[in-house]
Amino acid sequence: MAAPGPLLSIAIPLYNRPREIRRALESCLAQPFDDFEVIVVDDASTDNSADVVAGYADCRLRLIRHERNRGMCPAYNTGALTARGQWVIFLDSDDELLPDALSLIAKHAAAAPDDIARLGFMYRYSTGGASPDPPLQDEVWGYTEYLQWMNKDLQRQDILHCTRRETFARMRMTDSRAYELSYLLDFAARYRTHTLPFVVGLVHETGSDRASITHPRRLLSEAPDFAADTDLILQQHGRALAEHAPRRYERLLNARAYLHFISGHRRLGLRYSLCYLRRYPTSFRGWGILAAGICYPRLICWLLEQATARRAHMSGFTE
Repeated sequence: MAAPGPLLSIAIPLYNRPREIRRALESCLAQPFDDFEVIVVDDASTDNSADVVAGYADCRLRLIRHERNRGMCPAYNTGALTARGQWVIFLDSDDELLPDALSLIAKHAAAAPDDIARLGFMYRYSTGGASPDPPLQDEVWGYTEYLQWMNKDLQRQDILHCTRRETFARMRMTDSRAYELSYLLDFAARYRTHTLPFVVGLVHETGSDRASITHPRRLLSEAPDFAADTDLILQQHGRALAEHAPRRYERLLNARAYLHFISGHRRLGLRYSLCYLRRYPTSFRGWGILAAGICYPRLICWLLEQATARRAHMSGFTE
């Protein structure tokens, strides 16, 4: 008979971050709570990142290697699907857990009723402040509540999720280079989340390759994946987003247009730009995307890069 797994599994995707993964692992392995495992999924690093992980002689740590670089969401899927814990925590390789974080998470996971499939906790930022901002409250979210939260004027929206492992047998993240929004929306439509106002992780804003930041230059190669994922989101959740999260809905409609332009789908880019402008005819951004998409789609990447740089400067993020 197989031995039961731990209460918690921590899944960490890794790509070319030898210094950061050491810091993340130390924050996990130093926890006084010990009913956990750590799964590092190396996404075909080209440096010594995997060797750093392999150098730890700790039975709670496992290293899984992808043969080719597939992206953040496929790495998270690998970690979740190979986890043995009852609950799975996703942790970026450049973040870390705060001291005694797992004890706090385990306390709430063990007490969670059966109808709660995920717990949401807060982060602290290395540059100051916490995320989400405004902070989470002690409440239960269904689909509508999650959409209404998305519609808030959030300065920061990173949440540390702790998810029941069994849910990954029913749904998982996209197997592409797009990010996890489609999964989060699908999850919210099916399961309930208990949010808690406790800070358990630390986000380091000290590099330009944050997984949660879409880099405009990288969009040239990854835009088709993002465009397909945005199409899927609007197809499956567009009506609900328009009703409960109109701000996010507007941004997704705009993103669908420029992502198709960047992908080389000029007809679709034009079609979606006109759809966007019919709904938001006074949008300066929308007209700019249309003009750039028709004349020179790569200009869109430059415009996005300037906007990213402005947001980074305002938040204290250093490239």
